[in-house]
This record gives sequence, structure tokens and C-alpha cells, in this order.
Amino acid sequence: MKKLLLFFGLFCMINLTFAQETVAIHQNGQGNLIGDVNNVIISANDVQFWVGSGNNSTLVCIGWDYPSAGYTPTVVVWGLHWNGSITLLDALDSVTTHDSRFTYTMNGSYLSTMDYNDPATGIHLAPYQQWNCNNYNGVYGFTTLTNTWLRISESTCDDYNFSTVNNLIYASNPNGSNTPSDATISASEITYWVGTGNTEVIFVGNWCSPDVALAWGVRFNGDSTTMESVMDTIAVYDNRFGYSGGYSIIDDVTYQDSIYSLTMSQPYTGYIMYNVNGTLANWGFSDMYVHQGDLIKVGNTDCATSTGDPNDWTTWGYAWETPIVPVTPLTPPAPPVPEEATIAFSDILYWVGDGMNEAVMAVNWADTALAWGYRWNGAATVADMMAAIAAADPRFSYTVSGFLDDINYIDTAAGMTTPLGITPDNYWSSTNNGFMDMGLGQTLNNGDFEKWADPAAGVIVDSTYDETYQYWWYTYVYPMTITPVTVPDTTTQPDGINNHEMSHVHACPNPCTGMLYITNERAERIELYNTDGKLLEAIESRETKVVLDMHSYPAGLYLLKVGNGVQKILKK
Repeated sequence: MKKLLLFFGLFCMINLTFAQETVAIHQNGQGNLIGDVNNVIISANDVQFWVGSGNNSTLVCIGWDYPSAGYTPTVVVWGLHWNGSITLLDALDSVTTHDSRFTYTMNGSYLSTMDYNDPATGIHLAPYQQWNCNNYNGVYGFTTLTNTWLRISESTCDDYNFSTVNNLIYASNPNGSNTPSDATISASEITYWVGTGNTEVIFVGNWCSPDVALAWGVRFNGDSTTMESVMDTIAVYDNRFGYSGGYSIIDDVTYQDSIYSLTMSQPYTGYIMYNVNGTLANWGFSDMYVHQGDLIKVGNTDCATSTGDPNDWTTWGYAWETPIVPVTPLTPPAPPVPEEATIAFSDILYWVGDGMNEAVMAVNWADTALAWGYRWNGAATVADMMAAIAAADPRFSYTVSGFLDDINYIDTAAGMTTPLGITPDNYWSSTNNGFMDMGLGQTLNNGDFEKWADPAAGVIVDSTYDETYQYWWYTYVYPMTITPVTVPDTTTQPDGINNHEMSHVHACPNPCTGMLYITNERAERIELYNTDGKLLEAIESRETKVVLDMHSYPAGLYLLKVGNGVQKILKK
């Protein structure tokens, strides 16, 4: 009986980026791929011609039972890369696009012919007759590839008998050299340099499954250093990178960040290798010296293609599986998020007010952070706390016009000549116990920590772009150490204004919102100063009762000087 004529096609996955179904393919002790029928070995390392591009890697193995040029069962092998999803016909189209020696035709929904014709070698493979059964694990060949076995026959859907394969051909590259060339990267492309010095080298770690190649720039002093020193420098500066090894052998190389979790280790089927400028290093990494401009690459033999003669160390090397994985320059690791500075209640030196409740207020200027304590009974707001501090501490003042405009602090007794204030064009933000609050209107509770901050003192830890308002919103952390203010020196005021009691002067209401009524039994000259020591108003009067209009002045602390005495006035 005439032997049943079969056509067999096998797609065998060798490198998966995304989860795939369990496949009938496994690795033997030499890292080769084995079909599950009669142990015919098809080696990924021997593939000469890869087509397509992407993160998924597959071997395209097409077998003819009876080639037209003879009766020798033959399998031809290509490598295929792709991204996303792909069907059987997509895979065949990718091969035909890149290799004109292979063609196929369809008869309706069925494969009609599949030919491989290589004039350079005289090999011509063609089917004996039209196929009328396209079977891919029990489904038609138009399905998306999720498994590795493909079975197509001319008259039945039986398995192809690998025991009859006498000829295994790895398709050559019809477009040029079959020798893979290793990927590279230039110093100008490096975005993250570690170490210090005038000598520069590039270090590349080449992981596989998934295929990832990452690059660092390393600087050092002197004409040369060892590969071990290069890797030690990276490990010191970049906590995402790690390795272990001894004298001549690298045991493993790891990289861990929010995207990758990569491990390169000594497998039973290969070893971790390293080359310099594309030449396989024949020294242990502790003794292998590198020089200015060198490109070092470390990887595993399972991810590489051997080049040259393995018996000749002058020519033998490894190039990573083609198409070569592009080398990605790393960005510096994200710095650790700084911690928001705070201060313990026990560290506060100056408490204002009386009561059973306690809160702390800190002010973070661009280069200074100070803190006060506030005590009260009953209900209180942040505005009440600030007014109490301003009334008690002549060094502190603030201005309000709907929103908080500025917060000032000047301590002339400590030698300050310029008050602390808001950075030009900035604004004050406020938090209560670390969370954004209502500012001056925030209700205080016992144990609260209130912080006013100038963004010039902060560190941006996050940002969001608002498409509606076309504006960037930033999240700040204020790590500056907070210093508790000392008890103020009440013997002097800004610009040397003396603080003398004025029993003969009475000003009310205090705090005031508009008119300030002053009774001056001695009919002395009256002067109004701000806390910076600037004279705002002077009244020469022989009357014992004077009215001072404060409507035009912003809220804050003022100094009323009558004769040689000074009284603090709070404007709300």
C-alpha cells in the first residue's frame, strides 16, 4: 500500500515574554529543544536566520515527507520573533516576507502548496499533492498561536513521524552574512554613570527570558581596573543591581526594580560569560582588566550564539541571540522618598497661651524651619493660634488678605537684619498632622501638629498634569530639620524700639479690626510701626484722646509707640 504522504509543521517556542499554554517541548542537557516525537533534536543555538521582530521567539520547523527532488524526509528551520498575537498564517507570511525561497498558496480555507527552493544549494522541497486537512492541535490553522505544535497533512491529521527525518536544514540568511553581530551602545547614549574619575567604561548585563539588556556607565581613576571592580562600583551606587561570584567565576547577576525582576545564574547547561569589546574574555573576572572606552558585556550562554572556533580562544566568542536584543541605557534609580520633618512636643521651648490643650505650629521658610507651642481651652482655630503667637512674640508677624499672604520672623536680639518671609511668587501651603487642611480656618484639636510651608523649602515627590486647567500639580515633602524658637528677648523690639510699660496709655479694642481708640494722659507724640521697624504713621497731638484708623493696614502685629513706651497692637 502506498505510504501515507504527510506534511508536518512545528512551531516550537524558545523564549516567552508573556505567559503561554503548556507546550510539548522541553530542553535537553545541552540546552537544545527536543520535539516530543522520537527525540529528534532541533537546536535554537544552531538557527542561522531569524525573521520578524518582537519579544516572543519561536522556531518555525516545516517538514516535507517526500521532497520533489528525492525521497529524503527533510525539515527546514527558521527563527521567528513577534509581539502581541499572531496566527499560523501570520507566521507563514512573516517567513515568506523575509525569505523568497519559501512560498505557500491557499485553496479557499486550506493550505494548497508549500515550497522551499534554494538555487544556491540545489534543494527544492515541494508537497506531493494538495493538503486537504490543516490541523493545529485540533483546530484550523487560522487560529492564534498559543501552543507550539502544528500538524498539517495532505490527507489526514496524523502526527508527522520524526523517525523518518533524515535531513535537518537550518535556513541560511539569503540577505547577507549568517554570523550574528553583537549589540552595542555608545558612551553618548549612557544616561546613568556611577563612580568617579576620568576613565570611562560601559557595562552591559544581558538577561534572557525575557530578553533584556541594560547598560551602566562606570568611571574610575587610573588607566585600568578589573571587571570585578566595575561590578562592585555599580553595586555600591545602584541598589537595583547585585551579583555574587568568586575569583574567576560569576555565579549570578541580578537586577530588581518596579518593572523587572531579572536573575542570571549558573545553569546546568551553560555558564555566565563575559566579553570585552565583543571578544570573549579568557581571564577570570577578578583578573580581567578593562581600559578607557571598553564595552563589557555579561550574559548567559543559554541566551547566546557561539561564533568562531570553540577550540581556538583567539576566535571563539559569543553573540547574543539574533535579532540582537537592543541595549537599553538605565536611568538613575529613584531616590528614596524623603521623610516629612516633625518635632516632638517635648522639644518645644516657647509655649504661648494657657490651657489644657496643646498644639505645635511650625513654619518652613526656604532655608529655615521654626516651631512654637500653643495652649488653650475650649475651641480654637489655626487663626487663633497664629494671632496668639503674634501677640506674644514680637519676632513673629503675618499678613492676610483673604488668604495668608506672608509670615515673617525677625530676631534682632540674635543679630538678624532681614526678616524671614515667603519666596517671591510663591504661596503658603498648610498641613495638619501631615494632611492638607483648611489653613487659617482649620479647627485645632489637642495634640495637633500644624505646618505652614513655602514650596521653595520642599522636595517634589510626585506630579500630575491637569489637562482641564493645563497645570502641573506637585506633591511636596518638607524634610528640613525644625528648630524650636527660644523665649523672645522682650527688652528690645525691631529697630531698637524699647519695650516700656505705659500705664498712662490705653488703646482699645486690642485686637482691633478698624478704628483704634487711644487714651494718652500725657498727650505725647504717637507713632505706629510694623514689626520690621518701619514707621507707618506719626501723630503730633496735644489731645489726650486720639483715634487711629487701622482699616488700611493688613492683619498682623503692630507696635504703638507713645513717648518712650511701646504697646503691641494686633490687627485682625
